[in-house]
Amino acid sequence: MNSNDRSELLDLERGLPTTGRDVDALRALRYPKMTDAQYVRFLASLPPPDRALLASRRGPRGEAFSL
Repeated sequence: MNSNDRSELLDLERGLPTTGRDVDALRALRYPKMTDAQYVRFLASLPPPDRALLASRRGPRGEAFSL
């Protein structure tokens, strides 16, 4: 096979059969939407980044500019 070979189009009706139970299960697994306050609390719950690791990463180089 080489990269010029065409792939067969995916037929979602035939190739990916789902039932009503499948759809219900996927809907039950959805995460509820977060409010802004909930998102901020989630971010605050994450451990702080390692300063030494961040300092060791290569950052932007060159002359600073403003738009």
